[in-house]
Amino acid sequence: MRKIIDAHLHIHPERFLGTTQGVFTYERNGRLTIGGKMAYQAMPDIISNTAFTVPTILRVMDNAGVERGVIMQAASDGVIPDTIGAVQEHPDRFWGAMRLDPRVKNLADRVKMYNDMGLTVIKCLTQVRPGLPNIYAGNPLDSDIHRAAWAEAEKRGLTVAVDAGFPGNPGYCVDALDMMAREYPGLRIVVCHMGLPTPGLQERPEEHAQWRRMGELAKHDNVWFECSALSTFFIDEAYPFPSAQRIVRDFMDEYGPRKVIWASDMPGTLCDGTYRQLIDTYERSRLFSEEEKDLLFAANAVDAYGER
Repeated sequence: MRKIIDAHLHIHPERFLGTTQGVFTYERNGRLTIGGKMAYQAMPDIISNTAFTVPTILRVMDNAGVERGVIMQAASDGVIPDTIGAVQEHPDRFWGAMRLDPRVKNLADRVKMYNDMGLTVIKCLTQVRPGLPNIYAGNPLDSDIHRAAWAEAEKRGLTVAVDAGFPGNPGYCVDALDMMAREYPGLRIVVCHMGLPTPGLQERPEEHAQWRRMGELAKHDNVWFECSALSTFFIDEAYPFPSAQRIVRDFMDEYGPRKVIWASDMPGTLCDGTYRQLIDTYERSRLFSEEEKDLLFAANAVDAYGER
């Protein structure tokens, strides 16, 4: 049986249901509203009190034969305690991500504190979009306070996962990521969602060129791309999402099979297909060899996130 690691998943605790946490409002049917300006279905809506807890995540992973997962953060600190609890209770099953808020000004100290609690990933959501505060405006990823954080993270062998949002938004920080990869070669960097290659991107030349520049970062030895949420971008195709397969295939052809990591971004992507279908999009695909699938589903994730 193939070893599988899910490199991008989220917790939605029961205590959040019907409450507002930071910019997020968690409705009881899985709907998530951001800053009152945009909303999406964050998990399947078939149960009225919809939560996605650590025990639920473990059950979903076990049923699909997924060995380990990376618990990511969103745009608030609300689930950091849950993430710490998960990695401390299940160190053989999870890597956990911290979130750094540059408004705090002591990011290197935050890296030390959270890493001492067991978190080995730093998640940065730099996208500028309605409803989300642009917390990186004054201190982008190449600012002095972030450089201090990257130096500490490199010393501790941590990984930085960056969701830069859609090409064309002001937070699409290709140059900053290039700086990080060059100046901190021991710092592992993962670009989330393949840099968001949405449908019709080739018809928008400036955005397509920016996405291509993001992809060029894979030439660095310490940079990987994960393919979570591609099913959401191509939901009109439905399973098995042939465009998602083709994007990963083309990326491997250009930058090598060791540069792409499989990830689900569940629970939100469970609205697009079952967990098994999100796996089988690539597992059953004839576009990839068995050796490439071994790399995609596990070996590349271990390279990018380290052994636990």
